[in-house]
Amino acid sequence: MIATAQSFGPDGEVFCVSGRIFCRSNGSGQIRPGPYGDGVFVEDMRILSSLVLTLDGEEPRALGGYPLGSGSARFSARAPTSGASQIRRC
Repeated sequence: MIATAQSFGPDGEVFCVSGRIFCRSNGSGQIRPGPYGDGVFVEDMRILSSLVLTLDGEEPRALGGYPLGSGSARFSARAPTSGASQIRRC
């Protein structure tokens, strides 16, 4: 049987662990590069150091994230809105 666990870190990070693999992301689900940062790890080797979702070049606005069972987590976000207003004339 593979051990699985999920938890929140002190700064809102979300950790998912399944056997020898674990993932650390921020509370929005984005995985950002850095020497001690987020990523997907197998044993002690980071195999993914960056995974950032964008919509039309902008990051979605995070609503929250939380760990689920079986080494997974769920993150919710909404599409970013542009600061410019658009007026359509017919």
